[in-house]
Amino acid sequence: MKKLLVFLRENNIETEIHKSSFLTGARDHRKIMVIDGEIAFTGGMNIGEHYQNEWHDQQTLIMGPAVAALQDTFISQWKHCGGTIDSMAGL
Repeated sequence: MKKLLVFLRENNIETEIHKSSFLTGARDHRKIMVIDGEIAFTGGMNIGEHYQNEWHDQQTLIMGPAVAALQDTFISQWKHCGGTIDSMAGL
């Protein structure tokens, strides 16, 4: 995970890590990727050998008006983790 974060940050991709606790029930396990406001993916997008060999994640392509709801959810969580909207050109 640390190598991935270093790579992203070295390539000017803003990243935020939300350090929630398993004990408080505040853990957010959502996986949302909004491409351009009209196309999005949600679902399993884990990285690691365990998820490639032993567990089968599924991504779902979302198109049309439903993408706006996913984008709103992402932006809300992004702000909660300390991200800024200024860093999200075009949103």
